[in-house]
Amino acid sequence: MGDQQKKYLIIGASSLSSTELISYYNEDKVSFYGVSSKKNYNNNLYQKICSYAQIKSFQNLNFDRVILISSRIPSQGGNLKDFMNVNKKNQEILKTINWSSGIDNRITFFSSFSVFKKGLLEIEDTTEREPFDYYGESKAEMEDFVLAYCRQNNINGLICRLPVFLYKGGKSNFINKLVTATKLKKSHTMYNPDQYLSAVFNAESIYKLDRQKIHGTSLLNCASTPDISFLEIAQLAQSHGLKEALWGETSTPSMKIELKNLESVLLTAPSAKRLIEDFFSSEIGPKNN
Repeated sequence: MGDQQKKYLIIGASSLSSTELISYYNEDKVSFYGVSSKKNYNNNLYQKICSYAQIKSFQNLNFDRVILISSRIPSQGGNLKDFMNVNKKNQEILKTINWSSGIDNRITFFSSFSVFKKGLLEIEDTTEREPFDYYGESKAEMEDFVLAYCRQNNINGLICRLPVFLYKGGKSNFINKLVTATKLKKSHTMYNPDQYLSAVFNAESIYKLDRQKIHGTSLLNCASTPDISFLEIAQLAQSHGLKEALWGETSTPSMKIELKNLESVLLTAPSAKRLIEDFFSSEIGPKNN
């Protein structure tokens, strides 16, 4: 990225995923600034954090990159207006900030597979959006805004639709729940032992995407090479302390995801096996003897 110190703005600075993402920039010449919905939030990884109402305190800064994480999450509930109100706040931030004059400026937006129809068994790069809840609708609306904003302001844009997203401290996805059961040495119900997992991504992979040069806008369905089965995931958990994997019955197979667009930017999709092995090691520690 050159020798000059880059300025990054993270919208959603109090999220645990942002903290993990920043950890990969240790050797990069990057200064981080943040916007948080939490008042008086502080994190020493940032040069400065402001609330949404304080964004004008950044008016003398010119940013090279913006990473947009902030959104209303499904567990918060609410109606469509509640979800869209968060979008409006994020859009106002983008309309307010100043950009540096570099040609490598970029917005990276954390979108979601929730923009697709619920229960899809296969997602291709050309699969049409069909959000199944307010969260998915808000993500789709924000995708459209970011793409239009990038075109209007001659900014590069990267839309990252995320599946199961692994980061330290996460709680909601099935890998986090499996890790929790493993830590407690309990049993855990799993499904599809003979099928392979692709719908998983992590902060390190976002960092690697950020290091790649893009021109214009790219919309990526982020996923991994399906090189680990659910049976192997259960065996990995057992090697870290899981009491037992209980296999439930389901008629729903594992999702298949086309990786062509992702690999046009990242060159090689990450290994699902490595992502999950690394996540277990970071969350729990080494395997039991």
